[in-house]
Amino acid sequence: MKKFTTFLLALPVSLFSFGQNRALHFDGVNDHVRIPEKAGVLSGLAMTVEAWVMPTAGISNYTTLLSNGNIWMFLGPNTTTPYLEVDLNRNGSGTSLYYVLPASWTNQWHHVAFTYDGTTAQLFADGVLVNSVFYTETILPAGQMTYLGVADNFVNFPLTGAMDELRIWTVARTQAELQASINRELAASTPGLAACYRFNQGTAAGNNTALTTLTDAVAANDGSLRNFAKNGTTSNFVDGYGALVALAVKEGSFTATKRGTAVQLDWVGTPATNAVTYSIERSSNGADFLKIGTVNGSANQTATAYSFTDASPLPAGNYYRVQSIDASGAVSYSKTVLLSINKILAGLTIFPNPAAAAVQVQVTTPKGMVIIEVKDVSGRTHLVKQLVSNGSTLSTNIDVSRLAKGLYVIGAAGEWKVFNKQ
Repeated sequence: MKKFTTFLLALPVSLFSFGQNRALHFDGVNDHVRIPEKAGVLSGLAMTVEAWVMPTAGISNYTTLLSNGNIWMFLGPNTTTPYLEVDLNRNGSGTSLYYVLPASWTNQWHHVAFTYDGTTAQLFADGVLVNSVFYTETILPAGQMTYLGVADNFVNFPLTGAMDELRIWTVARTQAELQASINRELAASTPGLAACYRFNQGTAAGNNTALTTLTDAVAANDGSLRNFAKNGTTSNFVDGYGALVALAVKEGSFTATKRGTAVQLDWVGTPATNAVTYSIERSSNGADFLKIGTVNGSANQTATAYSFTDASPLPAGNYYRVQSIDASGAVSYSKTVLLSINKILAGLTIFPNPAAAAVQVQVTTPKGMVIIEVKDVSGRTHLVKQLVSNGSTLSTNIDVSRLAKGLYVIGAAGEWKVFNKQ
């Protein structure tokens, strides 16, 4: 981690830019880290786990990111598309969160996170909410250590790939909080941060055989390095996620506005010593982004306004973000914003309405991923379901039996319907 502070007064935490940036590569055989169990961490009614991961091999078997026997965060195989899954309370009355991965996941860095606040468990990929379930059980203490890179003491389901910046919290972080710090290193004193493993040890791809522990920056609950070669480009400390640097887009300044059939994107560049190139990226699902244009910035001592017009936006939901690359090669991302251009082709239908147990949702969209959300009137997300459309009408049932009585909205691809839960 770089040792200087970037002060952003609008944020409630201290943020550090990433400088000396390392990650830990796992060989997919038996490399793993063992972290001692800590009272009140990864148990109870509030928690968040987040990390940067880069699988470097095809996901043909279960691939563990983190496990303590009661919580399992892993990548799973599928005959067509792998998936990200988190299982909670495996030793009790548990629940699971599930997300089908875009094709671009292997050999790329991605941020993954799950949160739990005592009523809702949520799964995030690259800062985007991809699944949510209603759940009210207390997460039980595991009674054993936490493993990184394998599922258990018998080194089952190992990880082939790298991990960086693992954070474990005793609070449920919001999506806005996750996005605000996704490209930042947090101070160890940040409220609610129970453990932080930065992986910034040794020399990337060098001889690190003298290292035996993975350092916890918060409470010295260090992990034990097991079976790593610690020399060379695999099974060792390697270069970490390169985008963990100072943001070149001012926090909160990135907006998307519909202008006729086009979309105007506006943002403010932060004061920069080096010239910056801005790449505008768009996604239909909030996870799989493609570059649609470039804006050349310049070195300025003051904040500078920039804009870009997407003349051919997608017919339904458009997720936008700005990637910034300065002359030194430092990379950062803006927040992601969502804008819908047209309403869904054949509308959104929910029935019965009112309902007490389940509702059927029918929606027609263009081809691609469709995310159906259930929110309360305050905007809080309670349920998320992910589907894939082939351009025809989709029909799916949503269990609403555990929602409290009251008014909710159900939405997909930018269209929302009011729903009365009885």
